[in-house]
Amino acid sequence: MALFTSLSSLELRRILESAFLPDRCVCTIPDGRHMTVVISDPETRAVKLTVLGISADRLVNSRSISELVAQLRYELKVANEAAGKSTAIS
Repeated sequence: MALFTSLSSLELRRILESAFLPDRCVCTIPDGRHMTVVISDPETRAVKLTVLGISADRLVNSRSISELVAQLRYELKVANEAAGKSTAIS
């Protein structure tokens, strides 16, 4: 069972997945403790970023979730720049 103090895994997934719109973001927490995030192009479904093993136990408040979103946006920007694509992430 997940150890979220104030959010269910479903709520956490919804928050993270909506943070990357219009890109497609899919979050899974198969064991209730470690999250996988896959961000892809909404039209082509080409994967832009995959991050494995994010500790769901640390995502206990809005600040920790916001920090994760910021970190993932940075990693997405770096991945896009490495692929020669420019991004406009707000």
